[in-house]
Amino acid sequence: MKTRLERTERTIDRGTGRRARRQNLGERRDDLGGIAMWAMGLFITAAVFLAASVLPIEPPLFTIVLILPLGSLLLAPKLRIERLVIDGPILLICAWTALSIAWSLERSQAIFQVRRDVVLLVFISVAISLIPIEHAIKAVLRALHLGVWVTAAAIAFLPEARAHLPNDLSLYENAYPGWHGMFIHKNTMAPFLIFAGLTIIYLDKTNWRKVLSLGAIIVMLIGSQSGTGLSALLFVLALLVWFRAYRRTQGRSATTFVMASFSVAIVALIAAALSLSAITSAYGKDLTFSGRTDIWNAALNAALESPWLGYGQGGVYWNANSVTRTIWNEVGFTIPHSHSGALDVWLTLGAVGLGLFAIKFISTITLGIRLLDKHPAIAEWVLTVTAAQLLMGLSESVYIGDWLAYAAVMRTIMMMTIHNDRHAPKRLDDAEPEPTKPSRSRRHERAGALVNARTATA
Repeated sequence: MKTRLERTERTIDRGTGRRARRQNLGERRDDLGGIAMWAMGLFITAAVFLAASVLPIEPPLFTIVLILPLGSLLLAPKLRIERLVIDGPILLICAWTALSIAWSLERSQAIFQVRRDVVLLVFISVAISLIPIEHAIKAVLRALHLGVWVTAAAIAFLPEARAHLPNDLSLYENAYPGWHGMFIHKNTMAPFLIFAGLTIIYLDKTNWRKVLSLGAIIVMLIGSQSGTGLSALLFVLALLVWFRAYRRTQGRSATTFVMASFSVAIVALIAAALSLSAITSAYGKDLTFSGRTDIWNAALNAALESPWLGYGQGGVYWNANSVTRTIWNEVGFTIPHSHSGALDVWLTLGAVGLGLFAIKFISTITLGIRLLDKHPAIAEWVLTVTAAQLLMGLSESVYIGDWLAYAAVMRTIMMMTIHNDRHAPKRLDDAEPEPTKPSRSRRHERAGALVNARTATA
């Protein structure tokens, strides 16, 4: 017959074991179910693919895919919903974009774009917050691999995907070379390929798939003959080498390495400025960068006419309104955008919107630096993509549209990574050591001593 002491000790042992198992495995009560997890992953893949504009897709499909995250939200446990990441800069940009409908020169176009794009952006952040990071990354990679190979197939089988044909959207009077797939222009395809390539390099762990997709990306960037894309390719290759060297430094040597790199970068910029004529000639351009300086001047004049609020979402370039016609007349030909990320934001959302984008960029870089030590792959991915975006933004419109969706993906993954680190369950081997369980003979000695003491008292 078991003594009271033995029963108490066994109860304590069972409780300690249960606590250890919960600590080791983590609480799973806040996870989504299988169907909801699958729906969220499918939505992330579809949303990234749609945002990239790899194919001309009818607008109703953007609304249809929202059924997936809405249904998953209904199935999500309360504990999981309470952990949703709130991305302040992205939400502020979305809110200001929606407000710009009030002063947009093309209100119907503004309403259409807000309904199509802004809602998709918000739900991308929600979806990535609701599922484990590794599942979200796989969903993003599926979309990018699909986009790469759909574009490669279009270039391989469609002659119109290998050149810009006359009267394409009434913007081109003569055909000119440059692969662009199903994208509207080669300078739209090239930034997508840069983002896809960097994401695959840093986050895809399947080597054969990574090699195939990266090979296709490099071939398509060369075939595009895009000065923006080729410049970005050389730039990101240099950054990849730099980060590889940086990882080998420690302590003071790392600080010295960063300072030396900064000095070299300044010297390189000065040398590039002094050799600008030779560089532009090597790209087959002139000192106006194919007329971009005239475009920038005309867009700047228009922005200064409405500096604080801009002309609202869809207010410029979408239709031949008075502001658009003025810009076109100054330039001498029709253009679809300002060939500058900052100028396009200024024209659309004003100085207020430009300030919100500056906050987004600064906070993105800050988050990336914060993750460099514990999560170098994610940190380097974000920092390299952001640097490439800033470079391409000098001559192309890569701040709004699809690149805002890419920013939402990167920022949510970073914030969820930080959130998970902060709330990670304490590992079992880090817990306080359990008291040593006394041997069976020792327990019998204690029980015997207790019986003797009671007998002596009686």
